[in-house]
Formats: sequence, structure tokens, C-alpha cells
Amino acid sequence: MDDGAVITFEVEDGFTLRQVRPEDAESVFKGVMANYDHLREYMYWMVPDYSLDDAKDFIARSIKAAEEMTSQGFGIFEGNELIGSIGFNNFDHAAGSTEIGYWIDRSYEGRGIISRSCRLLINYAFRELRMNRIEIRCSTEN
Repeated sequence: MDDGAVITFEVEDGFTLRQVRPEDAESVFKGVMANYDHLREYMYWMVPDYSLDDAKDFIARSIKAAEEMTSQGFGIFEGNELIGSIGFNNFDHAAGSTEIGYWIDRSYEGRGIISRSCRLLINYAFRELRMNRIEIRCSTEN
């Protein structure tokens, strides 16, 4: 599970969840842009001028939030290619609760990758992070 300071989970052959690193910026940018039409309706951060700098900022914020335990995000990778993202937002450590959210490349939908990834992270949150409540919030149209 833990690859040094970077938490990593094996989802299945070839697919892993791991915290994003600065060297993932180009992969994050490409993965997001390849899914612009797929993401823009539901992801507030998906803007027409999303850039490599935005990807770098996202990674820096993700690393800081994980260090501060305010949120914890993971890229969904096939090899070194980002195909999605999943993670916990809004930790409330006093209440032991958090929210889970995700997106996956349209061409990978329906393969069970998100279901398996959610199971892995939910078990991790209950066992390792001592959460006792995990919520998901999404648009009714999604």
C-alpha cells in the first residue's frame, strides 16, 4: 500500500491508485483535457482554459492538503497514464467523517475500476484513517 511517502493501492493488473506527484503534471493535464467534454458539466474546476499550470497547482494543493489531512486525493493510473481521480474531501476528524468523489476517463467507464477503487479507499478510510462515515454527493443528473 505505501510506496515510501506516496500512498499507493493496486486496483488490479495495470491499474493503481496513488497520490499525484509534481512529475505527474503533464499526465494530469493530458488526462483532464482528454475528458473536457465529459467533465465540464459536473466538475466546477473544468474550465475552457485549463492549463498545465492549473495541473501543477492542483498537484501542489493536493500534496499540501494530504500533509495537513484536510483532503486526500489519488490519481487512477494505468501504468503512468492518468485515467481518473478519486479521493476524500472535507475531512472532519472530530466527527470521523469525510466525502468521497471521483471521475474516470469515459473510455474506462463500465469496467468496475471505480467500484474497486471505492472499495479500497473506503476500507482504508475506516481502518487506517479511523473514519466512521463516508458520504458521496453528486448531481442527480450524473
